[in-house]
Amino acid sequence: MKSSSQPTTNVTIVILVASLLVRLLIAPLGAHPGDLSIFTYWTAVLAKHGWLAAYTIPDTNYPPLGMLLLWLPHQTLELLRLSAPTGSPLWLICFKLPMILADLLVIALVSRLSSWRWLPISLALNPALILMSAWWGQLDSVYVALLVAAVFVALHRRPFWAGISFGLALMVKPQPVFFTPIVVCALLSRLSLSDSDNSYRAQISQLVLFGAGLALAILIPMLPFVATGQTAVVLQHVQNPVIGPNFPTLNALNFWYVVTGGAGNWHFNAPLLLPDTTLLIGGLSYRVVGIILVIGWLILVCALVWRARRSAPAWFLAGVLIALGIFLWPTQAHERYSLAAVAFAAAFVGISGRGEAREGMSDEIVLQKSALLYAAITLSVTLNLLWAAPPIRLLEPFAGTLIPAMLIAMSLIACAVWGVLRLEMLGLQRNGGIKRSEIESS
Repeated sequence: MKSSSQPTTNVTIVILVASLLVRLLIAPLGAHPGDLSIFTYWTAVLAKHGWLAAYTIPDTNYPPLGMLLLWLPHQTLELLRLSAPTGSPLWLICFKLPMILADLLVIALVSRLSSWRWLPISLALNPALILMSAWWGQLDSVYVALLVAAVFVALHRRPFWAGISFGLALMVKPQPVFFTPIVVCALLSRLSLSDSDNSYRAQISQLVLFGAGLALAILIPMLPFVATGQTAVVLQHVQNPVIGPNFPTLNALNFWYVVTGGAGNWHFNAPLLLPDTTLLIGGLSYRVVGIILVIGWLILVCALVWRARRSAPAWFLAGVLIALGIFLWPTQAHERYSLAAVAFAAAFVGISGRGEAREGMSDEIVLQKSALLYAAITLSVTLNLLWAAPPIRLLEPFAGTLIPAMLIAMSLIACAVWGVLRLEMLGLQRNGGIKRSEIESS
């Protein structure tokens, strides 16, 4: 049964409308200067030659749905017969609208999960989400929302829609591939909560439905490119960021920033002084060590979350840790890769505290501990984004400075360690936390 304090539908609508208005007010004020120049060029080509010309542009590196979202603003303005030059306030609003709507999806999902009205309000005003969608204008907001939706519907045992959500996330940007084990295992974990469903046939059925949704979500955006013989060129463009340039970090205040003392941070259009092919230890390069670290991290998180699989909050906490892991440990990480940790942390708070009390702690104390982790992640991610690209002149002296950067990096590493310890505690809990019926009633 839902808590009486859970936000009503009317309250949720008010929060969503307020979130939309805040972001629409910020959207026309500007964008990340480097990314805006790239997107302006891409959208100009797309406007002239169409979506299918996306991979004739040498430096495009987003999957087809990501490129479609960059093409749609021009088409929308054309359809409305509105004249809005690229970079104008109206164009910026239209360009950022998919990112803004993605934020609203996250808020709606967390409102559905949460028994505390302040949580969706915190997302409505969350500085990290607002920076990325309403000002920066990056597509990370879109795939983050789709990933949260994929875990949400997986826990509700909707395998087809989990596949759809996850497949669409993959078609926006390639980073969601790291979340594959979490989404699949979250889906299968629900089967173990009911004896009637705990059968080999049921598991196969769930996986088939998930695979069907995943295939559909991938094939539909890919089909026009397959039909025009562009499959190989699409795959080549999408993997180009992994091939080069070979930098340890791009404004990601992570493990490699700390290790190199900032020397490994590659600035846009600046000389690459320390490539990640440089040997680090035992004949292994920075890149190889990073790959080993992230694989080890993924294994650790998967092992811990499967141990805690009867606790619904554990799956959203695992999403937090995967997002932090692909930001902290591999080389070539960007500052934006930690954004998903904010959304997953909010979802984690949303269902924390119910049935998790142990060793004399009340549900309220458990909730407060979860909320503190969410706040720490939000603050650290926001500071990293501001350090990388300050939206106002007042913050420009802060951007790129070493000591604050080291502190922010260590804070993000501490959040990851904190999350692992919390996930371990969920796994040690004897009675396993929230059961499937409680998830579905939420």
